[in-house]
Amino acid sequence: MIRKPKQLKNWALAGTLLFGLFLAGAQADVIDQTNGPGSTPHGITSGFWHGQTFTPTFDFLTAVEIWGMGEDHPWSGGITPGTEMTATIYEANGFSGINLVLGAQLGSATRTLPFSPGAGQQWNGRFELGAIDVSSRVGASLDNGLAVVFNAEPGFTGEETVWLTEFNAYADGTGIQSNNGGATWTWDLLGPTRDLSFRTYGDTVPEPGVLALLAIGGLLLKVRRNRVS
Repeated sequence: MIRKPKQLKNWALAGTLLFGLFLAGAQADVIDQTNGPGSTPHGITSGFWHGQTFTPTFDFLTAVEIWGMGEDHPWSGGITPGTEMTATIYEANGFSGINLVLGAQLGSATRTLPFSPGAGQQWNGRFELGAIDVSSRVGASLDNGLAVVFNAEPGFTGEETVWLTEFNAYADGTGIQSNNGGATWTWDLLGPTRDLSFRTYGDTVPEPGVLALLAIGGLLLKVRRNRVS
């Protein structure tokens, strides 16, 4: 079957729009919550994990990042290359005593250690989360937003040094820690006024693939109508 020039034009337009949306959306997110750099170092080890509660302002959470040491710093020398660390996002449902009440797990991302090259303190690369819908937590009251927790795998050796800020520098959340494999997350291990040096990335719209499918669907419907008219 030979397609009419108008039909071919519509198909070409659909393909161009799809490609353009993916390219434009590759880095569409922006920094949302941020805290640090910090002044107090501490470590994520196989037996001691760090996390942070935070309150998003964007409907979609796309990535998280920590302020730590570059892989070329001597403090990172004990890390076994290829060791993995995972960042997991939960709903935060406030504290019961000293322990954070975790809600639903919303997503996670894993990266290998040591992190990015560098000899000093630095942002250590994004944990890519896709596009997690967190709209129900936007503007939540303190410690009822989200929690990001960073854990090292059981075979982890060495220490990934992270940095903390003092005096409750981040007002929209609380630093948390676990020394029992994530069974409990508490503010009590290092004190309630320390926050993890971290930042999150967000966006106001779904991931580009969803938008592209909606747009292409509309164009294909138009093409179909043109064919039958």
